[in-house]
Amino acid sequence: SAVGFEHQSELSKHTSQTDGAKGFGGKFGVQKDRVDKSAVGFEHQSELSKHTSQTDGAKGFGGKFGVQKDRVDKAAHSFDESGDGTAQYKTKIDVKGDVKNFRSRFENFGAAAEEENRRKVEEEKRKRDLEFKRQVEASKKKEAAAEEQRAKEEQFAREEEERRRAEEDRRESEARRLEEERLAAEEQRRTENQSRAEEEQALEQKRREEEQRRAEEQRREEERRRAEEERIADERRREEDRRMEEERRQAEERRVAEEKRLAEERRLEEERAAAEAAAQQPSATSGGKQAKAIYDYVAGDDDEISFSVGDLITQIEMIDDGWATGSVHGKKGMFPIGYAEIVEEQSPSKPTRAQPQPVVEPSPPATQDLGQCGIALYDYDAADSDEISFAEGEEITNIEMPDPGWWIGICRGKRGIFPKAYIQLNDAAAQEDLGKCGTAIYDYEAAADDETGLTEGGRVTNIEIIDEGWWIGISGGRKGMFPSSYVQLD
Repeated sequence: SAVGFEHQSELSKHTSQTDGAKGFGGKFGVQKDRVDKSAVGFEHQSELSKHTSQTDGAKGFGGKFGVQKDRVDKAAHSFDESGDGTAQYKTKIDVKGDVKNFRSRFENFGAAAEEENRRKVEEEKRKRDLEFKRQVEASKKKEAAAEEQRAKEEQFAREEEERRRAEEDRRESEARRLEEERLAAEEQRRTENQSRAEEEQALEQKRREEEQRRAEEQRREEERRRAEEERIADERRREEDRRMEEERRQAEERRVAEEKRLAEERRLEEERAAAEAAAQQPSATSGGKQAKAIYDYVAGDDDEISFSVGDLITQIEMIDDGWATGSVHGKKGMFPIGYAEIVEEQSPSKPTRAQPQPVVEPSPPATQDLGQCGIALYDYDAADSDEISFAEGEEITNIEMPDPGWWIGICRGKRGIFPKAYIQLNDAAAQEDLGKCGTAIYDYEAAADDETGLTEGGRVTNIEIIDEGWWIGISGGRKGMFPSSYVQLD
């Protein structure tokens, strides 16, 4: 039932304002159903009631001798009657003087009676006039009293209306005040609820942050513990791997030495057989591109050929930028072109007996200006045509540094780009530019944009120690943060 401040309530009307038969709609300002039936209005002119003598000529002044006829003495006579009176009423009249005077006296007596009657009539009329005036004055007083009563009732009605309006105004003011208090209380309650909700939200946020911090600390502690356990296990595994690698390396060296010895024996045998065949067929010719081996190479597959430094490879055909096919020691197969040096083509001539060639070491790279050089720390496979591939331990020469993360160099006779984090420069002064370095002892996947991933055994350069548990460095050509427990400094 609440309303706003702009609400204008309609005053309820009195019954007299809605029903004309009641209240001020009745006569004399009273309800019509309660009005006195004998009441008349101010304009009413009452007719005076007539005396009996005025309505009936046989009565009152209409009778003989000015008395009511029904009450007249039957023995009375009029003045005109003559005769003897009864003895009972006969009076002895002492007549003195003239009889005419006596009659005159009776006539005078009648005139006096008439005068007396006239006077009585006038007195009666005066009384009636006085009564009429009294009635008129009483009516006026009654009308004045009624007017005064009506004025009082109107004044009372006005006062009652004013009191009603004042009461309605008071009620409206009280309602507005209560509404304002209700709105203020509601606003205060809403403000308190909002403040309480904000406090609860802040406490909840703080609790979540505390839980996240504890969980992060537990996770880091667990990672450090696991990293330490893995590091110890990895050290043991690497120690075992180094031992086994050393054994494999020694076995490989023995195998390579044996293969070299056998290859040299086969080469000498083939050269002798070739010389004898050339002597028997002097018309045989040879031709095509030739190359001289500048490094030893052991075939890694059946379709490849093996050769030693100084061997002459003939019938060379290029396959791609890094590989070619050729013949050596009577066998044709593929070999990396970077392990041989193309020589000028020779025109066909009469072959001569091949002389045994002593095994010589490859020409030292110092004879050529190879520029800045480095050793590959990991295997890398080119992902694009402008990149180069290399294996762990291979040398990259003529290194140029146009970009902080990618360098240019030559490997296996091909020039291209490669990630700098995959090699270690030979020049100690240049290596110092890489800052503090280390090796990743576990794999780590970046969880945010400002982190960098790690690969177990991968190199991390330009390490900056910013926190007890987190460092910044470059790994895989990307700079970012990583857990310090995942890297072992050099």
